[in-house]
Amino acid sequence: MTVAQQPAALLITSKRTRDDDVERFLELVVSSANALTHQFYRAGFISTATSRLGISIPMHPGATRFYEKLADKREGQ
Repeated sequence: MTVAQQPAALLITSKRTRDDDVERFLELVVSSANALTHQFYRAGFISTATSRLGISIPMHPGATRFYEKLADKREGQ
């Protein structure tokens, strides 16, 4: 039996949202993950490793750029 991976939470924006704004928002969420977890239990489930699982809609260009930079950074370590 196959179980579909469902996102726990999904943040949706539009093409009108500036790429830089989306990228900066994701940077803030990732860099503040520990602080967010202390205030909001569910924030502990935020993970860049699993954040795109189960997503069937296209990513915003700013989100794509964020994840590409993150991958490049990890490859460089």
